[in-house]
Amino acid sequence: MDIFSSARRAARVVTSGDIGFAVRKKLWELEDVAWDLRWGVRTRAMVGADELGLTGPNVEHASSPIVRGQPIVYATPRIGGLRYVLRSVPATGPRHLLDYGCGMGRVMMAAVLEGYESADGVELSAVACDQARRNLESFARRVGRRAERITVTEADATDHPIRPEHNVFYLYNPFGPPVLGAVLDRIAASVSEQPREAHVVYVNHVHKSVFDDHPALTFERSWSRQRYETSLYRVSSAG
Repeated sequence: MDIFSSARRAARVVTSGDIGFAVRKKLWELEDVAWDLRWGVRTRAMVGADELGLTGPNVEHASSPIVRGQPIVYATPRIGGLRYVLRSVPATGPRHLLDYGCGMGRVMMAAVLEGYESADGVELSAVACDQARRNLESFARRVGRRAERITVTEADATDHPIRPEHNVFYLYNPFGPPVLGAVLDRIAASVSEQPREAHVVYVNHVHKSVFDDHPALTFERSWSRQRYETSLYRVSSAG
């Protein structure tokens, strides 16, 4: 157990209510800072739509929660909760991740550190992709050849190809129902064409009903970590 995990546990024991949450939130923030510094990257951000340079027919479906009065399209998952998510995906063999809306690359780098065989990301924003590639250059200087397992592609998620080995699909509330439905259809088609054990992880599950209603997905479990609800689904090879 690392120092931040120990500190969070102590905060839950010693404090409760609003004070306890404020303490834990500050610890989450410090843990994120420490993670970026350790790997020489910049992944912590809350970025508005006007800063991301988004283009294409599906821009209107990019997720945009309101934070301090501004629509936020990109936000980074907390590293503590992210590690828990990555470790929670069941697997009988090597795990190959595809991150939809990969932003600046935190999820993919964390996945490789957690032992995933490969981690690919698709991102609509050229600005975020550029930062992700810079992050990967810095990351590679610290982890060596493991960084070669990561790729970043600037593309619309509904057009991005799925490799036959992809078996963990990660979505951190990246877009609204129309695009989610199209992406889930592509995942289902891929698993049907190339049968394999595969799971979908949906973090901050605002549009959970889209997943629950999809015929190729079977709900396995949900959990709450660092105030974000996450749901895990198994993909049926029968479609």
